[in-house]
Amino acid sequence: MSGHSSKPTVGPLPDTTVDSPFVPVALTRLVWSLFAASVAVLIASVRFGGGWGVPGVVAVDGLTVLMWVVVTFFSGVVHSYSRRYMAGSAHKTRFFVAMSGFTAVVMALVAADHVALFGFLWAAMGLLMAELIGITDGWKQAQAAAAVARKYFTASSVLLGVALTALWLETGATTISGIGAA
Repeated sequence: MSGHSSKPTVGPLPDTTVDSPFVPVALTRLVWSLFAASVAVLIASVRFGGGWGVPGVVAVDGLTVLMWVVVTFFSGVVHSYSRRYMAGSAHKTRFFVAMSGFTAVVMALVAADHVALFGFLWAAMGLLMAELIGITDGWKQAQAAAAVARKYFTASSVLLGVALTALWLETGATTISGIGAA
C-alpha cells in the first residue's frame, strides 16, 4: 500500500521429518512406559491392596501410586509435545534430561517417608524446575527468571527444612507417616 516491502514475521514450522536425537525419543518412551507401569501397579494395588516400601525411608501405598499415574501422564504429555515444540533447539537434549529428572524426583518425592529424604527431594525438585525455566542460555529474560526461581525454591527449601525440624522436635518422629500419626 505504501510501496514498502516488509519481511514476513511468521516463518514455517521447523522441519521435523529429520530423525530426532536419540535422548528425547528414548526419554519420552521411558516416561510413557513409566505411566503404563504405574497404571498396572495402581490396578494391582486396588485389586490386592496393601503397600510396600523401605520402612522409615520410602512408603508406597495407593495414594502414592495414584500420584505416580498423574505425574507420569502429565510428564508424558509434556515430553511428547516438547519433541515437536523444541525441534531444532540447541537445548533439546538438556531440556529432556532435566524434564525426566524432574519427573523422577517428583515420583520419589511422593514416595518419600523420611523427612530428610523429603526435604532433599523438595530442594532437588525446585532446582530442576529453575533449570527448566532458564533452559535457554542466550536469553537474558530466561536467565533472570531462573535466578529468581532458584532464590525462591532455595528459600522454600530452607523454610520446609525449618518446618520439618520443628515437627521432628515436637513429635520425635523422623518420618512423614510418624509425624502424621503423632
